[in-house]
Amino acid sequence: MSTKINENKTKIYIFWSIIALLTITFIAVLITIFVQYKPIESYEDLRKSDMNLIGQEMFTQNYSEYYVYIYNSNQNNNNKATELQPAVFNYFNFVKRYSKKENIIRIYGLDVNFIENRSCLGTENIFTNVRNFSDFKVKESNVPVLVRIYQGQIDTVDVTVNDIHNELQLAMNKYTN
Repeated sequence: MSTKINENKTKIYIFWSIIALLTITFIAVLITIFVQYKPIESYEDLRKSDMNLIGQEMFTQNYSEYYVYIYNSNQNNNNKATELQPAVFNYFNFVKRYSKKENIIRIYGLDVNFIENRSCLGTENIFTNVRNFSDFKVKESNVPVLVRIYQGQIDTVDVTVNDIHNELQLAMNKYTN
């Protein structure tokens, strides 16, 4: 009789262990989905999603074509940065949503507020024939700037609000059409 009771206790223990394991797995999947699809709405969100931030490795990503959005997260009173935020965050979210698809132009953020990225600020723009971070310079007054990297070197640089808007919209339109 005691053997049968022990056998039943073991079955009950195994059953509840499986239920607990399935519950924990379900909760972990939900948290992962929530974090993955949480939209980027601020520079703080961008910083928290480390996969989107680069610095010294600006020219060495695994894609042949991508954007680098150079900004200063500490410039709260910059009209240009404020005006660009919705379009840029929209594009970051667009890329996040379609990240598993081919032919999407990725985007990375480069925050010049980080001490290791400050070396790219200068008194003049140096964009031509640049293939590494140490040679790259952007005028601090031009930040934020959108740089398109193609095959390891700068292809285009968009400085004005209108040019950045147009470039990002064109990239989204090209992909969705």
